[in-house]
Amino acid sequence: MNLYHLRYFTVLARLEHYTRAAAELNITQPSLSHAISALEEELGVPLFERTRRNVTLTKYGRLFLRDVEQALATLDQGVDRLQRVRSGREVIDLGFLRGMGTNLVPELISGFQTTPAGQQAEFRLLTDTTQGLLDSLAAGRCDLAFCSKAHAPEADFFPVSHRPLSLVVPEGHPLAQYDRLKLSDTLDYPHIIFTKTAGIRAEIDRLYARLPRMPAIAYEIQEDQDIAGLVAHGFGVAVLPWMYLLNTLPVKVVALDEADVERYIYLAVPKGRYLSPAVAAFRDFALRRTRGGDL
Repeated sequence: MNLYHLRYFTVLARLEHYTRAAAELNITQPSLSHAISALEEELGVPLFERTRRNVTLTKYGRLFLRDVEQALATLDQGVDRLQRVRSGREVIDLGFLRGMGTNLVPELISGFQTTPAGQQAEFRLLTDTTQGLLDSLAAGRCDLAFCSKAHAPEADFFPVSHRPLSLVVPEGHPLAQYDRLKLSDTLDYPHIIFTKTAGIRAEIDRLYARLPRMPAIAYEIQEDQDIAGLVAHGFGVAVLPWMYLLNTLPVKVVALDEADVERYIYLAVPKGRYLSPAVAAFRDFALRRTRGGDL
């Protein structure tokens, strides 16, 4: 499949006009028309519906456009990365859980950039859920990821941080008068919990499994920041890892008596994949700093 034809296709899909697309591509209109016809013939489906003045994508064209744009973006990123390596600068595609951009990740990046290897590297950052990050790691869209531990045979997980899990309640809530509680003391109040796709959900489920019964679940939410916001507005109580955001909300953080209520964060590293010198250097730096207790 001709790469130029794919790029011509995306421009025509955006402009929906042969004359303007040909002008932007700096080719003749017949050349553009021939390229699109050849692409349609190769695919065996019509990509555009032609009208008197312009064109529009067919349903097949809309489906194909999504994949072509993604493929071209990946290719462009690869070319950009090689050009940066050739110029002496490498790009590290780093993924991390939303909410980690307030402390751990910026401190590691800023510390690494003071090292000789870090001075020759640039970071491209991606935030997502644990599963989203592991999918990106497997697909090569990120080099390393800070996330929860999950079933991912293609990755190795190295613990880098742990945060206490606490009960978070709204200010003025009956439980807000306490500084420490058992999770069983919360059974009469509605809870807001993470969705099953969140990496932390399995850890919290283990806590709930010890209770004589499950509390009423008011909402299941993907992100810890959103859960904290709902708690602050009185929609329920929640078990959450500590985060800076809690200091800014009208909530009370209550310690839990359970002995093993901590949330671990891991550095996920792809197995069997070549790591550029900059990526390998950042991996080693992050593990050294976190295991040394500096963060």
